[in-house]
Amino acid sequence: MSEHKIIGFAANCGKNRFFSHGRALLVTGDVDTLKACIISRFRSNRATERYDFRKIRYRDIKKALDSGTSFSLDEIAYNRFAATALEDGRKVTYPFPERLKKNVAGLPVITMHPKPQPAPKVL
Repeated sequence: MSEHKIIGFAANCGKNRFFSHGRALLVTGDVDTLKACIISRFRSNRATERYDFRKIRYRDIKKALDSGTSFSLDEIAYNRFAATALEDGRKVTYPFPERLKKNVAGLPVITMHPKPQPAPKVL
């Protein structure tokens, strides 16, 4: 089932504390890329020691988006997510947009924000 498909990896350093890209949880297609991001941010090879790396599945992202969490995904993770989301009937851009690959310093990512909740109707 597509809900169980592994999209990528995230770094956790405590209860509900994840490594982020801006205000969005960073998910990369492989652990080595995620470790390189952490080392780059903290400028220390030992910075990764305080993190646990966990698999992020499609259902994790879907549930978290529905509860208000934003995600930044690298190209590998995004293409896995988009292919699965299309199977699930969601509208997404696929594959990873070329415009994001060019003129970028560092890791190109696409950030997904949760849909804003509709405003309550005033009578």
